[in-house]
Amino acid sequence: MLQRLIRQIIGKRGKMPETSPRLDELLAAGRRAHHEGRHADAERSYRAVLALDADHPEATFLLAVTCHATGRLDEAFRLGHRAWERNPQNADWRTGVMHISNDIGKADGVPACEGWVREAGDFAAWMGLGNALREAGRLEEANGAYRQAQTLKPDSPFVARRHAALLAITGDNQAADGLFRQSAHAGLWPDGVMHLSREFFDGLERDRASLAATISPLQGAFGDAAGKTVILISGDPVYLRRFLYALVNSARLNGGIECLFHVHVVKPDATIVQDVEQVRADLQVSLACTWEHPDLTDGEQLRVYYACARFAQLPRLMDAYCAPILVLDLDQLVVGGLGALRSRMAACDIGIIQWHPSRWDPWDMFWASAVWFQPTPAAREFADWNARYLAACLRSGGLQWMLDQASLFCVRAHLAAIGRAPRFEMLPPGMALLAGSLTESAPQASPPAGTVFWSIIFSLTVNHSALDHPLFKRYLRPGPPGTGMDGAGRQA
Repeated sequence: MLQRLIRQIIGKRGKMPETSPRLDELLAAGRRAHHEGRHADAERSYRAVLALDADHPEATFLLAVTCHATGRLDEAFRLGHRAWERNPQNADWRTGVMHISNDIGKADGVPACEGWVREAGDFAAWMGLGNALREAGRLEEANGAYRQAQTLKPDSPFVARRHAALLAITGDNQAADGLFRQSAHAGLWPDGVMHLSREFFDGLERDRASLAATISPLQGAFGDAAGKTVILISGDPVYLRRFLYALVNSARLNGGIECLFHVHVVKPDATIVQDVEQVRADLQVSLACTWEHPDLTDGEQLRVYYACARFAQLPRLMDAYCAPILVLDLDQLVVGGLGALRSRMAACDIGIIQWHPSRWDPWDMFWASAVWFQPTPAAREFADWNARYLAACLRSGGLQWMLDQASLFCVRAHLAAIGRAPRFEMLPPGMALLAGSLTESAPQASPPAGTVFWSIIFSLTVNHSALDHPLFKRYLRPGPPGTGMDGAGRQA
C-alpha cells in the first residue's frame, strides 16, 4: 500500500508555493531519478533544493520518501514529519508519514534502535525503539519508549496513534481513547471511529432508544430459519448484482449445512428485489429479502454504511430468527464446509477470525468479513452494543472506512472492562484467504486445505482481477453475461 502511495506522490505535485525555475528543475530531476530507481541521484537533487531553500516542504518530503526507499526509516520519519508540519492539510503526505511511522524500527531490531536513541535521542529515535520493542513482544518497555517519544513531540498525531494502538491492545481503554482523539483531530483514519472511553459507552446506554431509531426500519419479509443457520448478506444493488449469485452458489455447494440466506438491500432500486428472488429460484435455496432506505446522500458516508448495514440490522434479525447467524461480506466465496465451524461454536457466543496475531492496529485484529453469532443472550447483547456504536457514528456524520472492524474491537474491549464479555471463539487466520493469494496463473484454482472463506475485498482496485479468476467463475450463473446477476455485474 505504501509503495503505491509513494508512486502516486512522486507522480504529482500538490498545490505548493511558487518556486524558482532552478528549484523546479532540481525537483523534476529528483522525481525522474526516483521513478527510474536511481535513489542516490534523487537524493542529491532534493538535497540541492534544500541547500538553496532549507525550508522547502516538497523537497523535504520527497527526500523522506527516498530515505524510506533506501531503508533509512528514522531519517525518513524525521523528514516526513517536518514536511507534514509545514503542510498538514496535504492528505497524501499525512498518509505517507503515517505508514512510515508504522514501519520505523520494526525491521531494524531493538539493538539498532537503541543505538538511534544513544546517537540522536529525538522523538524519531524513541518512536523507532517503541516499534522495535513492540515487534519483539516487550510491550511494557514499548509503552515507555512511546511515552518518551510523546514527551519530545507531544503534538505528533503519528506518535499518539502508535501509542494509542498499544494501549488499546493492552486494555488501557481510557488512555488509548484520549490519544486516538488526538490522532483523529489531525485527520488520521480510522482513528475517528475508535471509541474506547467509558463516557462514549455511557452515552450509548443513555441514548439507547434514539440510537435504535437512527437505524432505518426494515422492510420486506423474514424466512423460516427452523433447524437452519442464517447466512446474513448485505449490500447495495450494484454489489448484489455483482456478487450475490456466486456467494450463494458457493455456500450451497460447499457449506454442507442447511441454510437460510437472508439478503438485506441498502437503498434498493426498482428491480433489485426481483433480481434477488431470481437467485432464489435459480439456485433453489431458502432465501429471504429485506431492505432499507437510509437517509444518506454523501457518497463516502453511504459507501461505509453499505459495509456496516449487516451489523447495524443484526439485533433485529437475531430477534426475528432465534437461530445461529453467520454474518458475511458480500464480495467473497464459501469454499469450505461450515459444519465444523457450527460444531466449534456450540459452547461459545461469537466466533470471529483473528486476522493475524501480529497485527498492530486494533481495527486489524478481527476480520469482519465472517462473524458467527449464536442465539444466546450474551451474543445478542454484544450485537446490540455494536449496532448502537455504529448508530452513534452514523448520527454524528463520522462514518469512516474500517468502522465495521473498529466497532467489533471497541465493543469487545468495553464489555471485557465491565465484566460482561461474551464467550469469543478466536478462529484461526487460515480459515480465510485473500483473493490476492491466488492469481489467475496459479496452477490450481483451489485454496489450501482448511480455507473456508475466499475474500475478494473488491473495494481495493488491485483485487478487481479476482473476478476473472477460475475460482470465482466456477460459481457464476451459466450462460452469457448481461441477463441479470451474472456475477460480474456486466450489462448486455
